Amino acid sequence: MIAIGTSAGGAASLALGARSPPGLLAVIDIAGGEHLGGCPVVADSVPVDFRALGSRSHVPNLWVFAKNDPNHPIDQIEVMRAAFTGGGADLKLALLEPIGEDGHTGLGSNAGRAQWLVEIDSFLRAHNLPTWPISNVDVVLQRLQWPQSSRNYVQAYLAAPGEKAFARTPGKQNASYRTALTLDDARRLALDACQQKGEPCVIAMEDDRWIGSQ
Repeated sequence: MIAIGTSAGGAASLALGARSPPGLLAVIDIAGGEHLGGCPVVADSVPVDFRALGSRSHVPNLWVFAKNDPNHPIDQIEVMRAAFTGGGADLKLALLEPIGEDGHTGLGSNAGRAQWLVEIDSFLRAHNLPTWPISNVDVVLQRLQWPQSSRNYVQAYLAAPGEKAFARTPGKQNASYRTALTLDDARRLALDACQQKGEPCVIAMEDDRWIGSQ
């Protein structure tokens, strides 16, 4: 199993990892740490607590934070990281660029998830844990008849959260994708964005399904 949580759930996942339950293979903490709303005790307790957690953690860990997280400023994140790895833990820290006005809550938005889902995919693949196969990118590139230089764009679509749609102009590299709460909205937004260049567009993919012409 893999433990994953956000905010307080991320901190709880770290605590669970320190208990080393049988079958646990990895811990993913999204914006979770020690935060007590300005309590001065936190500054002293963070290094001690996270070193203790790190010394008892025996599986790979991924932490994801935004640089503008008001609950966990960058200097506190670094204290947590240093203490956790100083205890012997295996940790990858992904520090994302600012997301909206509040990076802590922003990680829950589609824009936030579009960033951290890519980090999770990479982490899981690095440790031979289940996620969608990266070979899917090559399959889509072949169907689009696009060069490898477009690989990052296609990978970003496949990793994107929520309902999503990919629109393109057949035979050209004009394309756009959008995510939304409903698939109908994602289709409409993707087509509108694609057609802004004055080219006719069609939907090529819905979520992870190819529906375009071969």
